[in-house]
Amino acid sequence: MLEAMLKEWDGEEKPTHRLSIFRIFRPETRSRNLRERITICIHTLKVQKEKLEIIIFRLKRKDREFFDKCVKAQIARDDARAKIYADECLQIRKIFRIVLHCKIALEQVILRLETIEIFIDLAGAISIPIHLIYEVRERISGILPSVSSQLGKVAADLEEIVVVAGRVRHIPLEATGATEEARNILEEARMIVEERVKRILPDLPEEDKEVEFT
Repeated sequence: MLEAMLKEWDGEEKPTHRLSIFRIFRPETRSRNLRERITICIHTLKVQKEKLEIIIFRLKRKDREFFDKCVKAQIARDDARAKIYADECLQIRKIFRIVLHCKIALEQVILRLETIEIFIDLAGAISIPIHLIYEVRERISGILPSVSSQLGKVAADLEEIVVVAGRVRHIPLEATGATEEARNILEEARMIVEERVKRILPDLPEEDKEVEFT
């Protein structure tokens, strides 16, 4: 059931200014001001972030629904049904953690790109946001493939911007320190996720807290 819901939510698309985006990326306008191209990438990332926020809200609502059913089943001494609802909560919370983690990471990407948009001479700094986007894409690919695909396109666009800018050579990004810094940012985001989960999701009844998240 959760898988079906995620598939439905992933397929929902918010309206975007596709025509203006298409015009900016037509071949004859490839040399258009880099600031404008980065702005388009930021817009796409914000659309995906908003999509994750909606999914986070829905997951939280579903968790509340199954949690309440679990409690009622326990009150009725229906242990088998309580276990089913508890398992649903555990699965929802596992997905909730991943999606929230990715949303927080995207916020960091957007913040860094907005800074680059202002200080366009720092085009080389795009490498860290690119790594963050690829990390997020990998983490969410099995849950929300549509979001993952959009993130992959943005990362590819940013890589092209770096090359066009001529600020850095087109060498494998792994050769820089960007990978490690991106992972540090993801670890900070993970700690924020755990703190928020404890604050906004109620504890399951003790006898149902057997499955630990990995």
